[in-house]
Amino acid sequence: MWYNMYGKPNGDWVYTPYIKNHGDAGKYNVHVYATGVTGTSVFVGGTTFEITKPVAEDVRVENVDNGKGTFDVVAEGIRTPSGIDKVEVAVWSTDDRSDFVWYTMEKQADGSYKKSVSIADHQYNYGKYNAHVYVTAGNGVYQCLGTRTVEVNLPKASVKAVINAQEMSVGITA
Repeated sequence: MWYNMYGKPNGDWVYTPYIKNHGDAGKYNVHVYATGVTGTSVFVGGTTFEITKPVAEDVRVENVDNGKGTFDVVAEGIRTPSGIDKVEVAVWSTDDRSDFVWYTMEKQADGSYKKSVSIADHQYNYGKYNAHVYVTAGNGVYQCLGTRTVEVNLPKASVKAVINAQEMSVGITA
């Protein structure tokens, strides 16, 4: 991006760009150009700076309950110098992502973030689920913290058939 700097009475030229306008972590290059009265721009100097990438100590899936069709996504130890605005998890189970849902994760008393997911929000699909956890840091940097998959399997039932003595009906239990 191009920014116009402002002259100060002491002769310095300044501008304060906000990282939120760029949204990325990593190395930034700064080039300063001066434009003369003829309109010609001349490179006068440059520098670089680094914005820290947000990280998490652990991203995991736990508490898988095949009977209820639920599981929890947990992110622990999220670190970013600018603080945390929001932690989200994208979840889907279909190849075409037709059951894709964004969830906002909730901060827990221990500082971790958690979201309970139900297959009811995903067309009641059984099988492999994908969970991708993202953080939006206080400076606007948006970063994937980790990806996980989990299998939610249709519970197996023990099926019994009991015929009554007259063979008029059958009681079936599962």
